[in-house]
Amino acid sequence: MDNEKIKGWLATAALLAFGVFGGSSASAAPIMIDFTDASWLAAQGQTTYSRTYGSVEVTLSATGAMTFNASEAPNAPVADLALHGDGIGIGNDEISWLERMDVYFSAPVTVLGYYFLDFFAGEGPNGGGELATVVMDGISFVDEGHATDGIGYYSRDVSVVTTAISFLAGLTQGTGNFKFSDFALAGILIDDAAGLISDTDPVSVPEPQTLALFAAGLLGLVFLRERRAVAQFARRG
Repeated sequence: MDNEKIKGWLATAALLAFGVFGGSSASAAPIMIDFTDASWLAAQGQTTYSRTYGSVEVTLSATGAMTFNASEAPNAPVADLALHGDGIGIGNDEISWLERMDVYFSAPVTVLGYYFLDFFAGEGPNGGGELATVVMDGISFVDEGHATDGIGYYSRDVSVVTTAISFLAGLTQGTGNFKFSDFALAGILIDDAAGLISDTDPVSVPEPQTLALFAAGLLGLVFLRERRAVAQFARRG
């Protein structure tokens, strides 16, 4: 066996093994900031409220007193949400027309998605859905409710690095009457790639076990071939 080829195989196997066993995690651990969880009940009646997730502080700031309606918690399951309440609203119940909810992070995070409840179809003129505008890092997203059940669940996947998000009912552009629009803020999914957040359960991300087995097997095969090559060389000598 060519010694240079053996060395190349050894280097490859070692790099694979290090990447799986000794290097950093192959993928980030997304964290759901669940505003339907009972831990946010303390925000009731406050205009600002903060919770800490590892090294990142998450602060809500509202244009009025915030609400957490445990009595109106949905009775049907929604993935990744505790549903101890229907999320954070303002004033009478939800984030409504001319109301605003700002969410601040003490360090930059990657927002991977956000979630509403009580966000329905058919509430607007000509059967249109309720509207929401979400602004982060100078980017605006306009959402329209499409749920026709009693929960009004809505989600949007994004990927934006930011330290703040604003949630408004209706549209911010132009003029118009959007009094039909309201929703409860149910959750925000953020990326824990920096390892700053650790006190909540991460969304499950499978480990690369197949790659680990392959690297270990390749490493063993290379050592076995090298041993045979050395033995053959010794006999010839």
